[in-house]
Amino acid sequence: MIVTTSYNGFGPRIRSDSFVWMKREITEGRVPPPSRCLSCGETEGHLDDHTEDYSRPFGPHVYGFELCFRCHMMLHARFRRPTDWQRYIQALEAGAVYEPLMSRREIFKVNGGKWIDQPVRWGEPRAPLAFFRGLSTTRVDEIQYP
Repeated sequence: MIVTTSYNGFGPRIRSDSFVWMKREITEGRVPPPSRCLSCGETEGHLDDHTEDYSRPFGPHVYGFELCFRCHMMLHARFRRPTDWQRYIQALEAGAVYEPLMSRREIFKVNGGKWIDQPVRWGEPRAPLAFFRGLSTTRVDEIQYP
């Protein structure tokens, strides 16, 4: 996968390099593939690893957060749609359960925030999502690396 965007101060090149490194770690059995979403508990559908820190040398800090595709895309959309981001966190904590997204091609299901208020069902309330609540909604400019 070639990454074309900056995120959290890290440019496309280092993000792409870390993605290649992580896929190799999974393929060679040194890191298990993601199996359960850290935020909503989803175990089906497309699961991703996420990181806030792409710095070198790559290691355990890279892709330390397992997320379902829906939670992962909402996390990245928090800069453009902070109100939807906060509504999503509140819904998850209240017990909202959403349909798993089976592939990246289903990204259209997270565009627009109307679906946030329409989970497929309500489960037990979740503990506060400390990781999600701790993320800033302010974009960081790209850090320049030598």
